Amino acid sequence: MLRTPWWAILAVGLAVAGCDREEAPDYEGMESRLLTDALDSLRSEGATSSLSALRRLADVDPDSRLPDLAVAHERDRELVVRLNQQFRAGELAEASKILRHQQRYGDMGTIFMAWRGLPDALRAVQLYVAAKPYKTSAAVREALARLDGHRELLDRAPAFVEFLKGEEVEISGLVAHEREQVAESLFG
Repeated sequence: MLRTPWWAILAVGLAVAGCDREEAPDYEGMESRLLTDALDSLRSEGATSSLSALRRLADVDPDSRLPDLAVAHERDRELVVRLNQQFRAGELAEASKILRHQQRYGDMGTIFMAWRGLPDALRAVQLYVAAKPYKTSAAVREALARLDGHRELLDRAPAFVEFLKGEEVEISGLVAHEREQVAESLFG
């Protein structure tokens, strides 16, 4: 009787048992390439190609939260770019309209909730500057008081803080001029 070594039987058994199973996933395959593409596009390309790469990644791995979080981040970044374009062009009404639309229909993240009053605040600053020059220190203070409702938001900007310092210097100059006029009118 021919005896088969036990290790040969074990090897054949393992080979047969493994034949019905799927091949191990290719770790260097599509998912890795898509992730690399998505990260590269986030780093260097526009929002449209980034969103497209992230959607392809989500299709391959629907259980991953990374594409969803990255898509939300890209949408926010795209919105910030649009808002900055509106602000730079001085189109505050359009920026306000974009923020109101985002608040009503979009996913208004906390950063946008914190900045939703910015177009109105900038419009108030525009009105203040457009009314210059003010004739008296009281008129300047009164006009600056109209900005008080927006100060929490405006004070976050170093440029506005510097602007206020300049206005305080202007008020001091007006006060000195007013005192000179009073003294001149009294002492003639």
